[in-house]
Amino acid sequence: MFFFAINQIKDILWLKNKKTGLIGHSEDGLATIGAIDKGVNVDFMIQRATPGEKHGTLL
Repeated sequence: MFFFAINQIKDILWLKNKKTGLIGHSEDGLATIGAIDKGVNVDFMIQRATPGEKHGTLL
């Protein structure tokens, strides 16, 4: 789903030269990390309250 959405956004003429990113909160934070791992091409990622354990390890 992220691949399709990001590619569609990047094809919009007035957004072609803009930076694109993902914002994840809670469990969606894990989804954005998974999308990056699978190769979604974005310029930045913002994580808010993503589930984790001690020392920054993600669940």
